[in-house]
Amino acid sequence: MASDDPSDLLMKFMTGGAPQTLGGTALAGRSRSALKTVESGGNELLDGFSPGGMFEVHKFSMSASKDGKKKLTYPNTPEGRAEKARDEQRAAQAAQAARAQTANVPARTPGSVIMTPVRKDGPPDPPVHPISFTRSVDFTSSLLMANLISRAGFSSGSMIKRKAAGGPASGEVFLRVDFFDVLVTDIDWDDDDQVEEKVDFICRSLTIRYRPQNQDGTLGNVRQCQWPISSQ
Repeated sequence: MASDDPSDLLMKFMTGGAPQTLGGTALAGRSRSALKTVESGGNELLDGFSPGGMFEVHKFSMSASKDGKKKLTYPNTPEGRAEKARDEQRAAQAAQAARAQTANVPARTPGSVIMTPVRKDGPPDPPVHPISFTRSVDFTSSLLMANLISRAGFSSGSMIKRKAAGGPASGEVFLRVDFFDVLVTDIDWDDDDQVEEKVDFICRSLTIRYRPQNQDGTLGNVRQCQWPISSQ
């Protein structure tokens, strides 16, 4: 069962959208968060998020490195060794994807893994490691598990982060990451007071949009970057 406390971190996944777009049908979710903005022109980072098509996330993790190797230390315990084995498996998937792209393999079909696009006019872009998020098991969990089993993937996914309470920008979304051609690779459940769910996925490309805070506490204009890096 999901937590009773709304989160400042929300996600959505889409199916059936055209390549490199955010359209399609949203995976059903039951977040109770009320997303709104006080800005007269609206907040573009909210686009596409609506009740019934989003879910809450407790923690989100994403990283990249220039050589594709993520250096980690693990405790010498059964749990630590199991985590190391899982990370090594995910690293092997990323390496396989890089080799596939170098060989000019066409776009992903269900069941394949594509991770590191390579530019024709230069060296490979820094690899983005498998992305993960943690949440409480809820209505959406069975849908995520079904997608993993079928290896159907999602046409896109999006994550937004809201400002904490206090100040003119309280509750406003200031960070958004959009993922394209998403494939769920791992789902882990851990029993506690609430059953915790950890989901790992990879994507072919992503866009990050961020709004810095102005001196008066309001949010500034959107700054954007993308991966793979545009050569234009």
